[in-house]
Amino acid sequence: MSRGIRFLAVCAATAGGLYLAYLVVLPRVYLRYRLTVDVEVDGVMRTGSGVVEIAYQGMPDWLSEIGQGAHFGGEMRGYAITVDLGERGLLFVVNSRPLLVDPKTHLLALPKLASLTMLPFIAYGLSQSYDSSTGLAAVRELQTKKGAVDVPPDSLPMVVRFRNIDKADTIEELDPRDLSAAYGPGVRLARARFEFTTDRVSPMPRTWPKWLASEKQGEFAFSGQSLWYSIISVNAFKGR
Repeated sequence: MSRGIRFLAVCAATAGGLYLAYLVVLPRVYLRYRLTVDVEVDGVMRTGSGVVEIAYQGMPDWLSEIGQGAHFGGEMRGYAITVDLGERGLLFVVNSRPLLVDPKTHLLALPKLASLTMLPFIAYGLSQSYDSSTGLAAVRELQTKKGAVDVPPDSLPMVVRFRNIDKADTIEELDPRDLSAAYGPGVRLARARFEFTTDRVSPMPRTWPKWLASEKQGEFAFSGQSLWYSIISVNAFKGR
C-alpha cells in the first residue's frame, strides 16, 4: 500500500471515529408525523396535509452546563402545512410559535406556544420545557404513541396567510379560532389531526407561489395584530 493510500485510509478512519463519537456525545432521535388540517369554506371541506420529520438533538449534562443549560428543541425537515381555500387564498401552518396578541389584554392570545417542531409534545399533553438531558427521554416516550389525535385550534402552531399571495410583505398571522375574521364569512377551522407515520416527508406544495418556492433566505415581519417584534424567517416555511 502506497504512502498516499495509507494516509487517506487513516484520514477516513479518523473521520469515521469522530463521527461515531459525535453520535454518542450528541445523539439524535427522530419523529415523523402527519398534520392534517380541514377548513370548511361555504359548506365545502378543504383539506391540507403534510408529513414533516423532526430531529431532536441530545446533549450530556456536563456539556449543557458549559452552555449554561441549552434549551432542548428540534430541527424540522419538510414544509409548512398548506390548505388551498380556492378563491379565498392559501392558509399556512408554519414552524413557529403563535405570536398573536389579544387586543383587550395585550397578552398572547394563544399561550400554549406550539411550533411544528414541538407539536408532538402538545398533541400528547406533554411538557414543552425540557433540558437537553431529559428531552430525548420524552421524545422516546412519544415514539411509543399510536393512533391519530385531534389538535384543538388554540394548540396549533402559527397560522398565517398572505393577503396578496404575490407580495411577501402582506403576511398576516391568523387566529385559528376565528378564520372568518381574515377570510370572510363561511370559513372556519373544522379539524386538525396529528398522527405519527413512516410515510416519506411531503414535497413542497404545488400551490405555493413561485417567489416563496424559490426563496432561500429572508424574514417576514408582522404588523398590527402580533407582538411588535414579531418576525419569522423563511425557515418557518421550509425546514432544513
